[in-house]
Amino acid sequence: MKAPYIVPINVGDMLWDHSEAVLRRGMGVKHKGNFICWYIGGTDMAILVDSGLPGEERAKRYHSYTTPTISADQRIENALRRKGVNPESIQLVIQTHLHWDHTGNLKVFPDARVLVTDEELRYATNPLPIHYTAYEAFGLGIEPPWVPGMGQFKIIKMREQGVATGVRIFPSPGHTPGGISIYLETSDGPYVIPGDNVMAFEALTPEPDKKMPFNIPGVYTVLIAIWESIAKSLEYVKGDGKRILPGHDRLVFEQERYPK
Repeated sequence: MKAPYIVPINVGDMLWDHSEAVLRRGMGVKHKGNFICWYIGGTDMAILVDSGLPGEERAKRYHSYTTPTISADQRIENALRRKGVNPESIQLVIQTHLHWDHTGNLKVFPDARVLVTDEELRYATNPLPIHYTAYEAFGLGIEPPWVPGMGQFKIIKMREQGVATGVRIFPSPGHTPGGISIYLETSDGPYVIPGDNVMAFEALTPEPDKKMPFNIPGVYTVLIAIWESIAKSLEYVKGDGKRILPGHDRLVFEQERYPK
């Protein structure tokens, strides 16, 4: 019987303020992270979760605050091949949200359907000015990186639904208004890919003295929504934070795949 598994794909390096990964922790301290996509295998279709950042030159032009670098090995087509995945085999791309660093490279997967929620697309098209840079929005006078792939979009409602055997998506607003997370039932139990609602494993470490079961990242749109989305993800994995795979934590690469 087939069971899904997850392979983290390293598509770039970053250096950013630690307080963006975990709210109010390490303010002013530079934190090493990665830009990450996720390949899901072992099910009835080849799935990619998020499609990575655009090229390095564009990333540096608009997002120098992340000190982005992309080596030849980290270009998404090469990074996938290094994991034994033919980019042309990808049949489905699930966009957890439409920020700039998650929506590049759709031209690499011209035959894939791309799942995007109606709420996320609505907001990404006309976000508040404070979010223009995160979305590389039209308001800046540029074309967001997801626009060339719009012909592949399958726009879905914000509701829980199955997308492949053992793979479900569920609404998880907070980091963005229309974000979704992915729940997988693997041969070794449940895992969740939460997009950027969780950016670092550290955020899931409880602080008993503060009565804090977890923390949130420093980048969010609605505090209550992101808190509830993280709590929901923890429910899916029965409280085991190690089964929630953060969006920018280089520690995810300590395993080649999940489960091992």
